[in-house]
Amino acid sequence: NTTNTYSTTDNIILEKDYINNNTYSNVDNIYSNIDNIKYNCSKLIDEPILNLFILNEINYYNSKKKRIIILTKTNLYKIKYYITFNTFEIRKIVNFNDIDFIEVSTIKNTTYSFNNDILIIYFKEQDIKLTSIDETSYYNIHFLLDFFKEKSIVIINIDSIELNNGYGITENI
Repeated sequence: NTTNTYSTTDNIILEKDYINNNTYSNVDNIYSNIDNIKYNCSKLIDEPILNLFILNEINYYNSKKKRIIILTKTNLYKIKYYITFNTFEIRKIVNFNDIDFIEVSTIKNTTYSFNNDILIIYFKEQDIKLTSIDETSYYNIHFLLDFFKEKSIVIINIDSIELNNGYGITENI
């Protein structure tokens, strides 16, 4: 039985790299918290986790919010982590069969996101806009895109995109 929230007693750091001079053959060892995040998210999800990504979601106001994206065999889960309460919450579940198509482009009309790549997932008259935090696998939309290609989801590449509301609230200051 899936619940919408799960609390943990330990603080989670979403972007902390594991610092060590050794060369790793397994990319999971580079990130100290990925296994911990997977473990905590697995308490919310009743199916095996295939992949986990930590990306920026762009909301209506063009603000970037860190989101955990979990991929299973059939679904995408968008999860929010509340650092103040050490709580994970499922914000959205998207079945892969409900995805109409995905657009990949470059943002051309905002100050803070100008020339950033964006991946937009369209489903049931809704969308999720995601950008990369980093160039490494857990933080990059292009690694997420590889997963969608394997699922044979329609992917449309366009040269540039202008976000609907032009400038975000903070860009007018």
